[in-house]
Amino acid sequence: MRLSFKFKPKLSHKQLVIINELAWHCSKLYNTVNYQIKNNKDVKAVYTELETRYKNNWHNDYLHSHNRQQALKQLVQDWKSFFNSLKDYKKNPQKYKGQPGSPNFKHMNSNPCEIIFTNLAVRIRDNKLLLSLSKKIQSKYNVKALNFELPEAVQSIIDLDAVQQIKIKQDRISKRWYLLIIYKVKEAKESKKSNIMAVDLGLDNLATLIFKNNSDCYIINGKTIKSKNSYFNKEIARLQSIRMRQLATSKIRDTKRIKYLRLKRKNYIRDYLHKASCKIVDLAIENQVETIVIGDIKNIKQCSKLKSFVQIPIQRLKKLIEYKAKLKGIKVVGIDESYTSGCSSVDLEKINKSNYDKSRRITRGLFKTNEGLLINADQNGSFNILRKYHNDKCILRPIKEARDNGFVDNPSRLRVS
Repeated sequence: MRLSFKFKPKLSHKQLVIINELAWHCSKLYNTVNYQIKNNKDVKAVYTELETRYKNNWHNDYLHSHNRQQALKQLVQDWKSFFNSLKDYKKNPQKYKGQPGSPNFKHMNSNPCEIIFTNLAVRIRDNKLLLSLSKKIQSKYNVKALNFELPEAVQSIIDLDAVQQIKIKQDRISKRWYLLIIYKVKEAKESKKSNIMAVDLGLDNLATLIFKNNSDCYIINGKTIKSKNSYFNKEIARLQSIRMRQLATSKIRDTKRIKYLRLKRKNYIRDYLHKASCKIVDLAIENQVETIVIGDIKNIKQCSKLKSFVQIPIQRLKKLIEYKAKLKGIKVVGIDESYTSGCSSVDLEKINKSNYDKSRRITRGLFKTNEGLLINADQNGSFNILRKYHNDKCILRPIKEARDNGFVDNPSRLRVS
């Protein structure tokens, strides 16, 4: 498995100038070839052909061979993705808001081309990361390589011998350059355990966790991240209204303060989701879980206009759980969660449209079964996700205990710090 580590070094003036020039040449090469593919029928998006045809382009003198090759490979991949999306759009147009467009050109002010170095162009000496440069750049700036100091924290996290690629990218909000270190790690072998965890993703309850072999139930609190997101939105809207009054126009650019708040919101949400996914995987290990079953919520945001819902990337939480579970040898399965929220798990109803009755959610977050038993609505959804995974062929232990005892234990709400 390949993982990435985001590293923001302090750049000197010379380093910044070199990176900007490399990005400019990469972007210009990308745009030149992209223009020819769009307008010249003889030029096809095939890497071997592009490599031969544009080998003598003057931008190549300022780029290391790895930078040039990776820029062309990225362009070819973009065109492949476009053709695949177009083919899927013709079959399933309802999945898209409009027809996919061909790859756009790169612009230094908004989306400069990333600079990619493969492991053959990366060296590590005396706690320094050295990235190879072309002879033209070396002579122009009187340097042998692009050097970065590696803090001890980075070295303790990453196995530097397993580095596959290093990308120099620009943050779209802060416009600050950073390094993305891509390295390889070994996946653990799948564990041979009997317990299964079901995860129902949401907003106020970010994730509701139940288990097949025990009656424990946990809810990862989502109100904190929802509240923070709301605060950032209100503060950004307030500053925008002030700026619009100052300029007497509705078309304004983000001020430094607004950019700072946007960046802080993005970083906070990313950090919170990482911590929440770690907590979920830790609970899976603690409860001897072999498989995690997650409800598939793909495309759930397409018709929603709620900022608190749309701006929190719940689908990203699913992906974080997937890769962190695989590192621990836990299998992750996605399953369609349609009709799981409106069918009664305790009454063992079949999960289908005929049994779907959401009116039994008597208050927000509370589901009432046919026998009058009260259960947390998200807990009921998690039970149904697990039942759907088993095709209703067995009665789960927590449901059996609930039917015997006549009540369901309240879930424990966990806060992520």
